[in-house]
Amino acid sequence: MRNLVVCIFLLIITIGCNQLKYKADTNFMNSSNANSFEYPIYVNKKMCIDLDRNPGLCVLHHNKANILTLSIDSRPYSYTLDLVCPDLGYQELFQVPKAKKFTTSFQRGDLLEARSIVCVGEIFPSDRELISAKFSIIVKLVSSNYIRRNKIIPFPNNSLLIIGENSLYTTVNGKTKRKKTSVKLKQGQKVYSESYNMRFNAYGY
Repeated sequence: MRNLVVCIFLLIITIGCNQLKYKADTNFMNSSNANSFEYPIYVNKKMCIDLDRNPGLCVLHHNKANILTLSIDSRPYSYTLDLVCPDLGYQELFQVPKAKKFTTSFQRGDLLEARSIVCVGEIFPSDRELISAKFSIIVKLVSSNYIRRNKIIPFPNNSLLIIGENSLYTTVNGKTKRKKTSVKLKQGQKVYSESYNMRFNAYGY
């Protein structure tokens, strides 16, 4: 009997969902015409998002010793990708087939002389006319000799945050104190620390 009630409930939900009509946004301004960067792209397997967690616009630090990889999920349509990185003197036009993942990489040698890279891409889908979407990636290149500080992590029992022994100042929710190696872990906590050499790390932002 209980299983029957559950099945009827799920059936009602399914019928209700099927009655929801899809409404196209054809009368809205195209994102590229609005100079809005929204197309989802991955940089070194991490989605490029801004501070509001919207896709298509990001800034990151990248070690010059490592390869920089850009990728896009497969799409249910073929498309043209126009990719421009002026700082590297790079411009390519890619024809990406339907249901194929796109990947391209910048090798170490391409990055050695640059201090930063700005890449702008624009996608032109084959199943729509006069429509496109953009993404923009700003990459600040870090010396290959630079070693980042360890990330702030929760202690295994989730009672403490481990700041690290090189912390000179520790800032917890906007209040700064002298050296801390650990702080109590609280929900919604925002923590960062500064070392003697002014190297920073953060947790919860």
